[in-house]
Amino acid sequence: MQYPMRIKVIEDSSGFQVMCEILHPMENGRRRHPGSDKIIPQNYITQVVFRLNEVIQAEILLGQYVSANPVIGTHFSKLTRGDTIAISWQDIAGNGGSASQIFDQ
Repeated sequence: MQYPMRIKVIEDSSGFQVMCEILHPMENGRRRHPGSDKIIPQNYITQVVFRLNEVIQAEILLGQYVSANPVIGTHFSKLTRGDTIAISWQDIAGNGGSASQIFDQ
């Protein structure tokens, strides 16, 4: 299953905040289907990787207690026009996704 993803870059006094929002249900395996005793199976993101020009800059490991549609970010000290920011993720169900953006500020 493919989940949409958005990337946002915000410049601050010490560099750039690179944020992404992943539209993902983040099921922890403890909720039940409405009106039923059937448990919704676990499905949560376990890993998010941030790359700058194909070089890994940050790897963030997540667990089952992160809320749905997480916003995850990291700090880049330097970005130059034309740099490619790529973010990829993987969940426990084997799904994954990626998005990239060329920095043009």
